[in-house]
Amino acid sequence: MRLILLLIGILLYSSSCIRDILADDKLTLKKEPYIGNQLRIDGYYYVMDLNNSVISTLFFYRNGLLLYGGGGRPGSVGFDELEADLFTSETFLNTIKNHKSCWGIFQIIDNEIRYEKWYPSSGGGMPAYLSIGEIQNDTTFVITKAIRPKTDETLVLNEVFHFRAFAPKPDSTNNVIP
Repeated sequence: MRLILLLIGILLYSSSCIRDILADDKLTLKKEPYIGNQLRIDGYYYVMDLNNSVISTLFFYRNGLLLYGGGGRPGSVGFDELEADLFTSETFLNTIKNHKSCWGIFQIIDNEIRYEKWYPSSGGGMPAYLSIGEIQNDTTFVITKAIRPKTDETLVLNEVFHFRAFAPKPDSTNNVIP
């Protein structure tokens, strides 16, 4: 009987550990309205690689949410293609509403920007990273590090984001972060 109870205990414990491993990280930032003017939000911010291809885009919203808009196709350099084929595509707009890796929360305090979002995973739950950087002016900020709060893993970065006006922005309504 003791052996059976011990086996049941081990099974319950290991299944809870497996559940923890498979669970998505929780975001640590609290959603707060953005009422400042440190950054423009009437468009999106982008990072380019050494080949001048857009590799990452972020939309910020007054409700404190951010939308990761992805990047261009490898080798593409034009904003027109990105905006026409992606940001205004009905498929894109319908798909992002349910994808956790598209959404996050941001906060700006003085000249510091912080945003936290989920990233796709090749196994286990989706990790969340808190990116921290400095606002240089209302159209440029630099992310200098990213921390995974769950593990304290820290990445040193130098991602320079530039602003590009764009309308209409995708709606921030989603099924991930209320």
